[in-house]
Amino acid sequence: MSWSRVAIAKKQIENNKISDVTLCTGSLLNLPFADNSIDIVYSSHSLEPNCGNEMQIIKELYRVAKKYVLMIEPGYEFADNEGRKRMR
Repeated sequence: MSWSRVAIAKKQIENNKISDVTLCTGSLLNLPFADNSIDIVYSSHSLEPNCGNEMQIIKELYRVAKKYVLMIEPGYEFADNEGRKRMR
């Protein structure tokens, strides 16, 4: 996540009076969290642009997950030629 998206999230958290939230940025290859420290790890279209590092990223997501890892990624086999080219 970029700092600009974190700033938007921070504003939403403040506007909705939500507490006990930690926002940060980091590398998918070296997440800034302890092992088994996050109940639900959610990733949406984060693996696709990291061709060649997918397994390292997945291992890192599982490292920090306490209970669940939810990954929503495009399916190569369902994509058209343009989508497959972008994924490669």
